[in-house]
Formats: sequence, structure tokens, C-alpha cells
Amino acid sequence: MIFPNKSKITGVLFDLGSTLIEYENIPWDEMNLISLRAGYEALRDDGNSLPAYDEFTKEYIRIRQKNREFSARTLREWVVTDAIGELLESTGAENNAGQTTRFFKAYY
Repeated sequence: MIFPNKSKITGVLFDLGSTLIEYENIPWDEMNLISLRAGYEALRDDGNSLPAYDEFTKEYIRIRQKNREFSARTLREWVVTDAIGELLESTGAENNAGQTTRFFKAYY
């Protein structure tokens, strides 16, 4: 018998890295680049004036590396939406909530 006022959560289950759901066997950095291209194309299709994809990718990798180093140094998680905002600004795309959302819908 369950008593509502005495119920409690005794555990939380996380699926980290294909433990419960099997994903296609692609390294994360490679998958990120596939997703990045989808985000790039979505921004371009929205009329943003962007550099060539190779330059966009180099800037993404630079920003990602900077944020990874920040996390390693401070033991604080980096905020991916902030990093993408920086990417949009540095590559000439419009940086606003709508463009960030558009990018992430395509990315994921």
C-alpha cells in the first residue's frame, strides 16, 4: 500500500553514453560536426550572411575549445547557448533568441 504523504524518490536514472539507448557508433566530436552543419545550413537558409562552412567550423571549434578549457580550469560547466551566441556574433549571424532556437532545432 502506498501512502501519498510518505512517498519519496529513492533514485534517479540517467542514460549517459548509450547505456539504455543505443546510438549510432559515431565519436561525439564527429557527431557535433554533423549537427553543426545542420545548424549552419538553417542559419544560412534564414538569410544570415555567414562565412564559408570551413571558417564557421574553425570558429566553432575555437569557441568550444575555449569553453572546455574554462570548464577544466574552473570545474564549472560551460553554457552551450552562450557559446552559440558567441559563435553567431563572431560569424556575422543575427544573435537573438529566435536564431539561437533555430540553430538548436537544426543541430539536435
